[in-house]
Amino acid sequence: MSFITPYQREKEYKKRAEERLKDHQFTLLVDTEEVQIYRCRDKSGSVVYGFDIILAPNCITVSGDIGRVLYGVGRGLGFLANYGCSNYGFEKLDRAYYERKEVSDYLVADYFYRAIYEQLGLEELEDNNPPKDLKTPSDVKPSELYAALRELKRTLQTYNNANSWEELPEWLQGISLDDSPYYFKELLNELAQCSYKPSSEEELFRLMSENDISEKIDWPEDDFTVHHSSVMWVTACAEYAAGRILEQQKEAV
Repeated sequence: MSFITPYQREKEYKKRAEERLKDHQFTLLVDTEEVQIYRCRDKSGSVVYGFDIILAPNCITVSGDIGRVLYGVGRGLGFLANYGCSNYGFEKLDRAYYERKEVSDYLVADYFYRAIYEQLGLEELEDNNPPKDLKTPSDVKPSELYAALRELKRTLQTYNNANSWEELPEWLQGISLDDSPYYFKELLNELAQCSYKPSSEEELFRLMSENDISEKIDWPEDDFTVHHSSVMWVTACAEYAAGRILEQQKEAV
């Protein structure tokens, strides 16, 4: 299992859009002072991954086989090509699409790895040669996070099974025993069953509450959500298509 950051996720959707739409044709269907409509469709005429971009004075609509979104801004193709799949672009989405969010497995896993590592004071044991996968949070790459969490879970299990300081492995000796590791281990077990991706923040908070984690570590001010995959996909397609259309227009001049 591996994790990707929100930035890597955005790049992946843009790459996928380019691959799926590379053979599309982009046709101007309507061109008036008030509205322009572009049809984006495969050269064969298939409707698969086909969609329309409607540019109006106060909004942009993207709709078709890829899904649909509505931007509450009338800034044309230049806006889509440069900001359609950026933070600024998402801020201009209609509320119904802007509020479509899903929990990011990476943000959840990264936060709890950092929080538990700090709560246990493991940074104080770095000179004791801890397991190689149990890295300082700032040193853990997204591709290494799953292994780090697995090692942390193993560490918590060892910690829970010890009845005294002497029973701990040498590298763990020096931490005071209390009940915190039990709660963290249970939380990680619950999260593992959800592949570190609860369906919603409410579900994540329920897991925390049932395991008394909220009393052990601070609930972060920033949420764990990212824009929904369906919204990411449509905006990535719109951004790619707008860029291609602008290129065609430039070549036609």
